[in-house]
Amino acid sequence: MDPIRIATYNMRQGGSLQNWLKIREVADPDLLLVQESKDPSTFSRDLIEPLDVEGALWRPVADNKWGSAIWARSSSLEEIPVPGFEGWVIGGRTDLGGTSTMVFSVHLPPRGGSYVQSGNELMDVLGPLIGDSTCILGGDWNFTVAMRDPGDPRGHRRGEVEFLLRMVDEFALVPAWRAAHPEGKLPQTLRWMRDPRTPYHCDGVFMTEALASQVTSAEVLSGPPWLTLSDHNPVVFELGPTAAAEAF
Repeated sequence: MDPIRIATYNMRQGGSLQNWLKIREVADPDLLLVQESKDPSTFSRDLIEPLDVEGALWRPVADNKWGSAIWARSSSLEEIPVPGFEGWVIGGRTDLGGTSTMVFSVHLPPRGGSYVQSGNELMDVLGPLIGDSTCILGGDWNFTVAMRDPGDPRGHRRGEVEFLLRMVDEFALVPAWRAAHPEGKLPQTLRWMRDPRTPYHCDGVFMTEALASQVTSAEVLSGPPWLTLSDHNPVVFELGPTAAAEAF
C-alpha cells in the first residue's frame, strides 16, 4: 500500500485558486481538509484542465462566501451533517486505505467567547456520531491542539489541557503531531496579524489511536509561497505504507 498523506489548511477569507493549486502540488494529499474557502468547484472554471475538485464536500458559513471543505483523491465522499456547526465543520465518510473512515474538517467558531467551549460543544455533537469508527478530525481549532513540552514559555490554558485529555480519554483521539514528534517545541501554524511572531499551533489533526500510531511524519509547510497565500501554514501528515496497512 502506498503512503497516505493528509493535509489541513486554512486558506483565509475565501482563499484563491492559487491556494488550491499549491496545496495540491506541494502537499500531494490523499485527503485534504480545508477551512475558509470559497466553493472549490468555482475555481475549476478558471482552468484549462479541471482542478478535479467537483467531488469535494463544501458548505458555507451562514451567509458567508467561505466555509469548510473536504477533498479525497481516490474515493467518493458521503456527507455527514454536523448540527449547530454548519459551514464551520463539515463531515464526510470515505474509503481511506480500504477502510470506511469518518472525516471532519473543523474551523471552530467562538462560543460564549471561548474556542475551547466551542470545541467541547462540537465533541458533544460528534461523540455519538463517531462511536468506535475510524475517524480523522482536522483543521483550525483556534487554540493549541497538542501538549507543549514542560517548561515551554507559551504554556497552556487549563481549558486546553482539559480538552486534550478529554479527546484521548473519552474519544480515543490523539493529536497526530505528537504522534510524529513526541517531544520538542510546537511549530507555528498561525501568523496572527496582531502578533505574527508568537508560535501559535492551532492547526492540526486528531486521529483514532490505531491511525495515530502509524503516523511516520508531520510537517508544517513554511516560507514562500505560504507567507503570502494565507496567515495560516498548511500541516501535512503521512502514514507509512506497511504501518497503514496494519492500521486499516
